Amino acid sequence: MSLLRFSGQVFCNRNLNMQKISAIGFDMDYTLSEYIPQSFETLAYEGAVQKLVTHLGYPPELLEIPYDHTKFVRGLVIDKPRGNIIKMDRHKYVKIAYHGSRKLTEVERKTIYDPNNTTWDSFTGSGYAVVDTLFSLPDAFLFSTIVDFKDSNPERLPKSYEEIFKDVRTSVDLCHRDGVIKDKVALDPAKYIHK
Repeated sequence: MSLLRFSGQVFCNRNLNMQKISAIGFDMDYTLSEYIPQSFETLAYEGAVQKLVTHLGYPPELLEIPYDHTKFVRGLVIDKPRGNIIKMDRHKYVKIAYHGSRKLTEVERKTIYDPNNTTWDSFTGSGYAVVDTLFSLPDAFLFSTIVDFKDSNPERLPKSYEEIFKDVRTSVDLCHRDGVIKDKVALDPAKYIHK
């Protein structure tokens, strides 16, 4: 039996009388739609940067940095206190680490994430965030971008890396809630959603 035969169809495991239902809603987690990652992530990123600059006082130069959808993938961990983004192997060994967009040297990486003293439990507290969905990729890119800016201009951004991450999450969440994302998707669905 060919799976292509079922392409584009919706299945459910119980009947639902739709006569009295006037609207259907869904959250943006690929439940009912397959999003076009590059355009959708760019929309979230640009909206979040705008909010950081206009509402939270971040430097306007951040508006000039374009989103790079190829920079990060799912499966990374954000080390909020240190401003790092790390990749572990299946044994929870930190194989690669970046501070902002700068790759840490092997010595730096092993000093910070000592393989003899680091376990998965080391990365489960509130100081860490897992990049586990496509919707968290703009967060990782924006966080690394702002870490770079802070390191180059500490006097212009006197916040801790943790505060920066909190502001990034707040701005991205606000974009999902206040219509910045949904309104644009509704205006041009073909740009953001595969048919």
